[in-house]
Amino acid sequence: MPPGSPPTPPVLPPTPGGDTPVPTPVTLVPQQLGAAKRVVGITQTGAASYSVSYEVVLANVGTVPATNVILRDCVPSGLSLVRRPGNGVTLKNGKLQFPLGTLQPGQSRTFRITYTVDRNVRGFRGCTATVAGVNASPVSAAAQTRVIAGRQVGET
Repeated sequence: MPPGSPPTPPVLPPTPGGDTPVPTPVTLVPQQLGAAKRVVGITQTGAASYSVSYEVVLANVGTVPATNVILRDCVPSGLSLVRRPGNGVTLKNGKLQFPLGTLQPGQSRTFRITYTVDRNVRGFRGCTATVAGVNASPVSAAAQTRVIAGRQVGET
């Protein structure tokens, strides 16, 4: 093939019975999921103890249903999960997994996740939530808090 010539498409072999196979068309779906994560509450739960709550919002901003949608979020180091935020949510190896099934166009889901601040923890704590579906590319959102001396917590 001379330089600059377009490539020759491959020739598909005939299938048994003599029919030439027809390639299956692939439909590319533009980005259709959106995600946001933020700190929504910092509560003093005792003389020297605090909890911090994060809110994760995800939405199908596309025009077709997003299927087999899963939200994954890690438990930030130095924080302990108060309780699982909903039915079907699993916790394995420090990661929460939310199986959401199908999200219709315009549909959104909101999750509130609350942690207690572990003793003697200082510095920035947070992590990134990621949502994806079979026909939707992954998108991520992150939020963090700052743990100061005496287990005081501040939003960043």
